[in-house]
Amino acid sequence: MNQHDFCMAEGCYLLSHSVGRPLKNSQQHLAAHYFSPWESSNKEPWQQWLPAVEQFNAALGQLFNAPSEQFCPQVNLSSGLTKLLMSHPRLQQKNCKVLMAQSDFPSMGFAMQKALPKCAQITFIPEHENLTDITVWQRYLTDNIDLVFISHVYSNTGVQAPVHDIVALSKKTNSLSIIDVAQSAGIIPLDLTALNADFMIGSSVKWLCG
Repeated sequence: MNQHDFCMAEGCYLLSHSVGRPLKNSQQHLAAHYFSPWESSNKEPWQQWLPAVEQFNAALGQLFNAPSEQFCPQVNLSSGLTKLLMSHPRLQQKNCKVLMAQSDFPSMGFAMQKALPKCAQITFIPEHENLTDITVWQRYLTDNIDLVFISHVYSNTGVQAPVHDIVALSKKTNSLSIIDVAQSAGIIPLDLTALNADFMIGSSVKWLCG
């Protein structure tokens, strides 16, 4: 696959970190697999539509080296994060403590504040800290942290967090871990089986051009 497979307008496009360019065969594929079963039959089209979800999960399994049944497509990252937070008993305790960074995508912090109990405590690693340095994370990720939120790549800077070291540290402190791969999926390999994080959220509309 190369640049000629994508719909490219005139000029230079540098926003794939926000929304990737569509494939030229996207409309053809959508017409054949979504609209055609809907338009050409008097039967409901769910039997033709639902396999797309399984195919999507299988593709994610190949990309991240994990069983396809461990993936669950959501509307967006905020929706997925909210459901994770509100469904885990440990994260609904009144004294729940969460660690994340000021450099995380802003909507993640908003979702945290709304989905966690009102008296939960969110600690933000300041922007001036070097998020590539595991010793920085060691100072903040202490034994009383219930959840650490880790951006694999930070959207405003392109800085990469040492996810393997942070997840390993979270195991030592008995903290849950969530990896946000929205800015890295499709361009930086990540082996979930080797990483063994508790949760991962991401997006297919950026570098995956979904």
